[in-house]
Amino acid sequence: MKPIYLDNASTTPLDERVSKAIEMAPFGNPGSLHSVGQDASRAVFRARMEIAEKINTSYKNIIFTSSATEANNLVLFGTTANNKGNVLISAVEHESIEVPAANLGRQVLVVPVNKSGVIDLVKFKTYINPQTTLVSVMYANNEIGSIQPIEKIAKIVKEYKEHYKQIFPLLHVDAAQAFQFLDCNVDRLGVDLMTLSAHKIYGPKGVGALYVRDLELITPGIVGGGQEQELRSGTENVPGIVGFAKAVSLINEKDKKKIKDLRDYLLKELKDIFPTLKVNGGLKDRLVNNLNIYLPGYKAEDILIYLDRNMVSVSTGSACSARSLEPSKVILNLGYNQERARNSIRITLGRQNTTSEINKVISIFKKLKNQLK
Repeated sequence: MKPIYLDNASTTPLDERVSKAIEMAPFGNPGSLHSVGQDASRAVFRARMEIAEKINTSYKNIIFTSSATEANNLVLFGTTANNKGNVLISAVEHESIEVPAANLGRQVLVVPVNKSGVIDLVKFKTYINPQTTLVSVMYANNEIGSIQPIEKIAKIVKEYKEHYKQIFPLLHVDAAQAFQFLDCNVDRLGVDLMTLSAHKIYGPKGVGALYVRDLELITPGIVGGGQEQELRSGTENVPGIVGFAKAVSLINEKDKKKIKDLRDYLLKELKDIFPTLKVNGGLKDRLVNNLNIYLPGYKAEDILIYLDRNMVSVSTGSACSARSLEPSKVILNLGYNQERARNSIRITLGRQNTTSEINKVISIFKKLKNQLK
């Protein structure tokens, strides 16, 4: 049986068209003045232009990094380096925001979310204050797929800054999960910084990007040769950057509809098999590929092992904390108990998945019910 991969929120398979673009990428150092180096420099420039166009900004505002985690760290430490203000994050942030925030040496205010995993805007207004330097909110959650009202949050932040006549707080959005599914037009959203990742959109691992509206308001994360507008020194990952841009060019609406239809079909069938099934998070404001479920009476570890033996890959939550035995903080912060937080599973579909595969998964779940009951 061919493996069925349903853990696309952790990483997506490398698209063959992206792989070909990577193979064709120039090998030279973009900093070299000879023709080989300038070929590489032009390739990086074209990639920067393509990604910038996708989010409606100038190529000058795109900073390439080694990952979304590095981009998030650059935001957290780079925007707070010259002040002593506090930082606002949501209760469902990724570890690459949560952990750096805890290590800033300053106050971190955590804004709660509702049962759907969405920020309460009324409460958000009570958390922001004149000492707030940065607001960092995940566009779409990696575990439960909840989509945050970024435009509304941006409006509140803007009104706040205008009222106090100050340039802070800056608004950062981690769009690693959202990029392939949601509109990431930075002007429409009204954000100051945005994190992107290649391997979440069928691109290569080891490359991410950060959109920065005002380069003067952030300090360098890595110093050295002055690459990436002097914010992130180091020789550019030319093949990775070229592959990233190719992956961005392949994002399309047709894939989104197909994935959503498969996700909804799978959920319907699973509900028939397990009448007590519970969905974590709301279904309305949710990424189309995400399904996070709790099956009362079944242990998540047993489910994962059974599915893996039948060549189906799913997860229990964030890949960055998969080795932890602790219950999901995200699900706990929705207001659920430890039993549910510990024994929920995440199924995330991708454009490579087919109806035939989903039917096989449904059949396996039927067998699972009888054998693990």
